[in-house]
Amino acid sequence: MMTEDWNQCASIRSKMQPMISKAILSHRFSKCSIVAYSIVLLLFATGNIIAQKNAANSGQTVEEKSFIIKMKLPSECNTSPFYEIVMIMQFLLQLTSALVAGMLNAFIVTLILHIAGQIDIVCHELLEISVADDKHDSHMVALRSVVIRHQRIVAFAENIENVFCYMALMQFLSNTFVICFLGFVIVNSLNSPDADAVMMKIIPYYAVVNLEAFILCFSGEYLSSKSKCINQAAYNSFWYKLKPTESKIIFLLIMRSQKELTMTAGKFVDLSLESFTSILKASASYVSVLHAMY
Repeated sequence: MMTEDWNQCASIRSKMQPMISKAILSHRFSKCSIVAYSIVLLLFATGNIIAQKNAANSGQTVEEKSFIIKMKLPSECNTSPFYEIVMIMQFLLQLTSALVAGMLNAFIVTLILHIAGQIDIVCHELLEISVADDKHDSHMVALRSVVIRHQRIVAFAENIENVFCYMALMQFLSNTFVICFLGFVIVNSLNSPDADAVMMKIIPYYAVVNLEAFILCFSGEYLSSKSKCINQAAYNSFWYKLKPTESKIIFLLIMRSQKELTMTAGKFVDLSLESFTSILKASASYVSVLHAMY
């Protein structure tokens, strides 16, 4: 469907420009997302190295070495070169997971920005109907193009919702608990001897989890707010100068566009900035409870 949209816009500059701008924006976001996750992984591994140095300075033995990810192995791996091999394998595993998470977020944002570009084209076509030829056939052709494009936008948004709603639900719940537990670890590590190593490992991870939740919720908010533009553009068009049969199409378009395009978490909660604040509030409440019980 995305390929068809690009092919339809390829021959018209006014339609191609918003698509190109959204594609450039999604490309920049993809690079920033992957780089951010990679930096967090490097800082997480660096925190482990700092913890190892602190342990060595405090006189701890080699057997007390720790890995990037705490794990129990069937054989002794604290000696060289087995320790280095396990560390490298863990780092590569974490790097792969970070890249997949970054690309998944970038993919969702790319789909949303593609819809935004199509919405900009619909708004432009609606506002250009008044300056077109006064012939009835030309108006009907323009209106038919607008309606078909709007139907494609709605269908594409519904496909995104059906594919990602349950994944968004898992992210919504997991981000809430991860933010909660990381906040609890940060609060309890402030006065610990190895606070610097813990902070270097936890704070970047805490920040990127918050960023991931924000991106997910902001994508839904942006889609909802962008879908309102069609309704406003149809209302601002010169529908009152058209023939009754033509203006009736505009009225139907206005009525259909009043139903916002949304992304939900498991079809239970609309993803919006309000949902993001709910995540932060719930996480802060859980941290307070855990801190009081600890």
